[in-house]
Amino acid sequence: MNITQLEIISYIIAIYEHYGRTQQLRQTQEECAELIVAINKMFRNNQNSMSSDKANNDFLEEVADVEIMLVQCKIMLQEDGKSEEYKNVLIKKLKRQAERMRGQENEVKQ
Repeated sequence: MNITQLEIISYIIAIYEHYGRTQQLRQTQEECAELIVAINKMFRNNQNSMSSDKANNDFLEEVADVEIMLVQCKIMLQEDGKSEEYKNVLIKKLKRQAERMRGQENEVKQ
């Protein structure tokens, strides 16, 4: 199946418009919880690499579900006029993590 990024976004928007904000926020909670469970199963099975077993398949499924929900959360931010505020928070967090990583590199070198 060859599907474009635009088609993917169109499907996600249609899902959001069909179910609405409240239902999709609740669904986001559920999908995030399912991803946590899938990650725990991978660790429990000592699977740190992507193989074709059930634990890894569940992980792939849940990552896709969470990504769909996060796109819908970003739609909600746009509707609320919070896109720029979100972008600023995202940049701040990325910069902070980059600083931490630089600090860790300096600790190793010393």
